[in-house]
Amino acid sequence: MFLIRTRRLSRGASAPVPTGKLGHIGSRAGFEGEPGESIYSASKAAIANISESLQAELEPFEIESMIVEPGVFRTDVLDSSSLQLPRNRIDDYDGTPAHAVLEALDDRNHSQGGDPVKAAALIYEVTSGERLPLHLPVGRDALERRVAMTERLERELEPWREMSLETAYDE
Repeated sequence: MFLIRTRRLSRGASAPVPTGKLGHIGSRAGFEGEPGESIYSASKAAIANISESLQAELEPFEIESMIVEPGVFRTDVLDSSSLQLPRNRIDDYDGTPAHAVLEALDDRNHSQGGDPVKAAALIYEVTSGERLPLHLPVGRDALERRVAMTERLERELEPWREMSLETAYDE
């Protein structure tokens, strides 16, 4: 999380009113989990939910909250300096999508498409602006997956929309 804090004078008063911007570093994994990453995805989803709640809670104080949702960037995140994989794997996972994701990590390391310097510049530009978006997907993969997930949710919602509305009490 990062905080950009500002103060302004309230109308008709001499006391400064707190204002500011909160940025929470989430992940694409926070809105779309992948096999083998369930705990990581859950932690990033929790960050997104905290940020969304804080946006509503702090709005009366003119404090904004944003979730930065980066995709994959060419950093050291997939090497042994930051990622620890289990020494022993469960044989039943052989041949599963989760196993395939873990096996591909070495090949993906330092070949990710995202440039972290460009990502930092975008985040700086957005946070320097007038208003923060609630969600900021960063990187081609994050943006494409965010759009795909939004479209998927709409498709999955449609057949159940009316039935869901009918669950209210008949009054």
